[in-house]
Amino acid sequence: MATFYSGYSNQYRLRLEVTQKSQDINKNTSQVDWALYLENGNRYFQQYGTQVTVSLAGETAHNSNIQRSISGANTTTLVERGTKTIYHNADGTRNFAVSAVFETATKDRYSPLTALTINSSMNLTTIPRASKPTLSSGSVNFGSSVTINTNRQVNSFTHTVRAVLGSKSITIAQNVATSTQWTVPVDWMSLIPNASSATIAIYVDTFSGSNKLGTASTNLTAKVSSSYSADIGTINVSEADETVKEKLNSSVYVQGQSRLEVRFGATGKYGAVIRTSSVTVEGKSYPSHHITTDVIKGSGVRDVICRVTDSRGFTTEKRTTVKVEPYSPPKINEFNAYRANPNGSYNKQGTYARANYKAEISSLAGKNLISYQLSYKPRNSETWQTVSISQTNYISDSYRVVPNVSLKNSYEFKLIVEDYFSRAEASSSFGTGENSVYFREGGKGIAFGKYAEKENTIESAWDIDVKGLLIGKQDNDSFYSIIDNKGSGIDFQTVGKLTHNQKEFADKNYVDSKTANIPKIVTGQIKISNVGSRRVENQKITYTGFSSPPKVYVTNLSGAPNLYPLSVYYVNRDNATIYAYNGHSSTVSIDVAWVAIGN
Repeated sequence: MATFYSGYSNQYRLRLEVTQKSQDINKNTSQVDWALYLENGNRYFQQYGTQVTVSLAGETAHNSNIQRSISGANTTTLVERGTKTIYHNADGTRNFAVSAVFETATKDRYSPLTALTINSSMNLTTIPRASKPTLSSGSVNFGSSVTINTNRQVNSFTHTVRAVLGSKSITIAQNVATSTQWTVPVDWMSLIPNASSATIAIYVDTFSGSNKLGTASTNLTAKVSSSYSADIGTINVSEADETVKEKLNSSVYVQGQSRLEVRFGATGKYGAVIRTSSVTVEGKSYPSHHITTDVIKGSGVRDVICRVTDSRGFTTEKRTTVKVEPYSPPKINEFNAYRANPNGSYNKQGTYARANYKAEISSLAGKNLISYQLSYKPRNSETWQTVSISQTNYISDSYRVVPNVSLKNSYEFKLIVEDYFSRAEASSSFGTGENSVYFREGGKGIAFGKYAEKENTIESAWDIDVKGLLIGKQDNDSFYSIIDNKGSGIDFQTVGKLTHNQKEFADKNYVDSKTANIPKIVTGQIKISNVGSRRVENQKITYTGFSSPPKVYVTNLSGAPNLYPLSVYYVNRDNATIYAYNGHSSTVSIDVAWVAIGN
């Protein structure tokens, strides 16, 4: 019960009592009783006209205009009473206005001099309404369970529990008392192909008997587990380089030669699609599901890593491995030829020749080609003769004896060691047999210490001292030395035609030390390896002995100079850079000979 009072006027006061009587849950209403009283002091009146109004919740509960009497002093008189139905808010709460007015028509010393008024408000007891659900967890994965608690306010209430995601709506359970458990359907992930989580609305309809009291909701976050990322199928790896494929029948992968062709497929799950694909080999990523790598640089086990990212942002990785056989171009570690006896023992007057060689070829798991070709010719001949060498080991240390080597000729020997991808070449030579003085047939040539081989030429296998100028020959017949009386000297190669200041040195066994400005000449040979198709690679060469940058000349030993043009840049006193361009359709290695001429 709530009691409300007016102010005093001439010892009169108005009192209003409002009592909550009952509630109707289904109708969401309360019944209230009200009673209006007039309290007076030492005053009273008889048959005065009065105006009485009572209002509850903005509605008139009573209105009268009649004559009334106060029976005596210091009494409380019931003026009016009644009952009123009050409607509650949707949530079951209710606060409503309370007002009352009492006024006499006659105002004298026996009656209130002003109208007595009450203006106030009161709260009613909240009527239980729709239950407010809560979840055991606000976030679960698709395929996992969550408990939905109804939190009902009255034990007799029942509930229908529903779930809604986008256009999908289902009834989870009916006639639920306090809670129910629900497993979020996995196939609902198909509703969100481009997201990794979704907000599901959980609705709880509250019933009192068959009467629906209302609906309340809460949200559940459902997440897609990373276990539902895309599936990568079989990874197919094959040889992409046609040369390797042809030579080795795709049986092995070769360092520095092979390129891998990689392809794979991938499938997204529950509506997701593949957004990006890539393959990573030797640290380089190729953006596709079907790629061809660069030339494989390393050897041993190589990882092939395939990755995809689906429309939900999940990344899947799958890998396989390939074994790459180590490879380096054939290498001749030693090659020399000399006159010998039939059994191969050294004999400077022998009519046989012994050619010694040590060489290496990469095995490639026993699949590589082994090819040795030994050729020789008299120095003054243009025709090479080939000697068969049968070699089955990838590392060799052997020799071959060649018959019918004339004492009258110097000989040049050449060894070519070749595999499927490259070759190495080395040369050696030796002079004629010994003879103190020998005149060439026809009388147009003479030689000392050897047989004469050239027309109109004086040859000597011995040193010649001309007025203190020693002219001698090194062990390697391709080089000649001029040594002055101070012991200093200069080497220059007589293979090919070299000129300096319009003086030709090639094929000349003499020099005029008083008139020629003899330069410093340094030679060398390099291999520029793994030059990619239509690409330029460079390599630095070094030399010593020049006081200023020399002139550097280069020549291609690999043949096809139009396909592999060479150039020289950045010539310094002690080094220069050689550039090679590969005009071929596959990766090659280019052998380069160089000579530096200067002072």
